[in-house]
Amino acid sequence: MSTLNINVSRKVALLYGVHTHAGMECLHQLIDNEAYSQVIVFSFQSLKIVHKKIKSLQIKNESLATIQDKIVGDDLYVFQSNYFKKESEKDRFVRNNYLIPLRIAIFAKHYNVNQVVLLSSSSTILKSFFLPHKTREELERSIKDLDFWSYYLYKPTLVIPKNNENVVGEAVSSFISNKFNAFSGGLLNKIIPVEPSALVSLMIHNAQGLKKGCQVFSNEMIILQQKENNR
Repeated sequence: MSTLNINVSRKVALLYGVHTHAGMECLHQLIDNEAYSQVIVFSFQSLKIVHKKIKSLQIKNESLATIQDKIVGDDLYVFQSNYFKKESEKDRFVRNNYLIPLRIAIFAKHYNVNQVVLLSSSSTILKSFFLPHKTREELERSIKDLDFWSYYLYKPTLVIPKNNENVVGEAVSSFISNKFNAFSGGLLNKIIPVEPSALVSLMIHNAQGLKKGCQVFSNEMIILQQKENNR
């Protein structure tokens, strides 16, 4: 095992979760970010995006046997999905949102990746409450127990992509909530939905702060920090 090395530039980002909207947004922002010279992407299918910064590693099975020794870098970004459509998809949901990201994190820790950034539940609509909630909690706890040098955990109440026809109702609610929140002094910061582009930007920005230990960002903290950064 190599010695832990904290880099601040020309970093290698590891990214799991491009099958989610926020994860794909993170890929685009990491490509544009000058702090990163390479983005290693773990995906189930071949990426349609081609860029000189991207190195794609295809996940063939949950053991990660063919790629485990390539899980080397500086910052690991993990994005969870939050729902499954059918009961028959439960096993795959647990595999893709707990077993695989956890194993990636375990190998990352072994190869001295120093920071992990987790967006817990990055989808927008809850199709089933119990299993996604339990899976989310278990991944949060399990990664924390790995004791990375730095662990950033983001727990938004709801993430709403722009121009998504499936969440028109949520978008309307978001608009009304934001208007009401302005008059209530921020009482709704705990439940106001966040937009993935701004959230991912915040995640990448905070990762450059290199704060040792565990940082947990509630929905309220995310909203307040976004407002502070926009001033």
